[in-house]
Order: sequence, then structure tokens, then C-alpha cells
Amino acid sequence: MLSINPELLPRDISKILELTAVEKGAPGKDPRYGAGRIDVFAATSSPKFTLTGINGGSNWLISNTLAPSDTAKELVGLKISTTVNPQVGSLKMLKLGMTTNATSTHINSFDLYWDKNKDNIVSTGDIKLRSVPFAPGPVTFDSLKFKFLDSARTLIVVARTTSSASGSQSVNLGLTDTNQVVAYYTTKPFNTNFPFGSVSSVGNNTETPYEYSLSQNYPNPFNPVTLIKYSVAKAGLVTLKVYDIMGREVATLVNGNKLAGNYQVEFDLKDTKNIASGVYYYKITAGEFSDVKKMILVK
Repeated sequence: MLSINPELLPRDISKILELTAVEKGAPGKDPRYGAGRIDVFAATSSPKFTLTGINGGSNWLISNTLAPSDTAKELVGLKISTTVNPQVGSLKMLKLGMTTNATSTHINSFDLYWDKNKDNIVSTGDIKLRSVPFAPGPVTFDSLKFKFLDSARTLIVVARTTSSASGSQSVNLGLTDTNQVVAYYTTKPFNTNFPFGSVSSVGNNTETPYEYSLSQNYPNPFNPVTLIKYSVAKAGLVTLKVYDIMGREVATLVNGNKLAGNYQVEFDLKDTKNIASGVYYYKITAGEFSDVKKMILVK
């Protein structure tokens, strides 16, 4: 986890492992299983996230003209955050489309800063995350390992200019496509606020918001354990219960508040009273959403 998100604190790691675990036993934490079985892939995969311009909405422009001998000419800024389970992720790549009449005689490099003190400019105490030399075409900051949370953190893109730069040179940056932003390992942002800037897109925007869903259990038929996956569109109370063909409740697998995101829970016969082979139904209720699916127990 630290290899892709070195900023993680002990409390971050504990939160991620707990909220991405496969639930087992009684709903929530229980004396036997704790928070459940650790899911390594889920724990190291970033949740979906939201980008906002530094000025709000899709307005990310700080300046598009240069100045001579500026070590950090602020161009654009973004705020990144997530409300999706487990509310901790790691940004991997940021690719900005660019049009400019400047050349390498005017710009030495483009640099990406974390605006740590949140004053919307690059100043003492801010941290340079990556620097790429000037080149025509997209500006790509890759192999980033930048932590994002449920509270917004600000990124600022700057140009490091030469003494030959002047206000007659302009740089227009664009972020028009969710494929231009990737968190570990392949997570794309919500398409909220896109596009940023006016530079042409470099791909297709295929990301969609979370939806409520309930998947078919696997394996099915099963004995003695089966896995049920479900998704929650927004935070709220979620229940997931198992019933026999007579409508009698056999087990409560989930009963608690959940953040938006994807979840997994195991139905294990060891955690229930002795039940016979046959057809059973599991039902999820979350807000106004409800769904039922059938599963078969074969002993």
C-alpha cells in the first residue's frame, strides 16, 4: 500500500483495510472476524474521485500568459477529493492537452505542485510533485503517488520560464476527458465538471457515476460459502438479508451505514443455524433501492 501511496498514515491504512474488507459473520465488526477478510486488490485500488477547478466548477484557469524568469508561473489549478469508500486514494497520472506559441526558448519545464498551504499560489512550503521538460503536445505528469481524501487537496500546474519569455506567449491547457486522469491502478474520475479548458480531447469519456446494484452470488449453487457483491450510489443505511422460500429470515449479512462504492459480503453456513439444502433469496435495501436474487444451497 505504501509503495503506491507513501503519504498513508497508520490511521489511513487501518481505515482502508477495514472499509474494503469482505464482510463476514454478524453485520459490522464482530468478535470472531473483526471487520472481515482483507481484500488486497480492493485495499490497493483507489476509489472514484471528483475534480474541481481551483476557482470552482470547471474554472481552473489562473493565467495563460507568461512572464520572464519566473520559477513558478501559475497556469491552472485543480482540487481533488473523494466521497467514495474508503475515502482514500492515490493519483497516478495527469495528462493535459496543450496549445501554445511558446517554445523551449521561453519555457524550461512544466511543474506540478501540491498547494499544501491552500493559498492558491505556489509559495514556501508547497511541494513539487513532478517536473517535465518543455515539449510540444500534451503535458504528462506520470508515476505520481499523491494521496487524496474526502477533504479537497489542491494541485497547481506552473511553467518555469526563461528570460526570453514575455506576455506575448500564451499557454492554454485542457483537461476535457476522464481518461486524462488516472488513480491507482486504473480508476478514472467522475465526469463532473469536465471539460476543464478548451484544448481538444485525447480520448473518450466513458466514466459513469455509481449506481445501486446487487450481483448474483458466486459460486451458485454453493456449499458452504458464497460471495455477494453490491454497489451503493450514495451514503446511507444498507441492509442485506437472506430468506428461505417461505419468506422467513435466515440471516442478516449487512445492516449499517455505507459510503458510496462497491462492497462484498460472504454468506457462510458456519455463521448461521443449521439450514437445509434448497432455494434461498437475498434482498438488499438501500434508500429507495431494493433488489432480490435467488441462490441455491447444495449440501
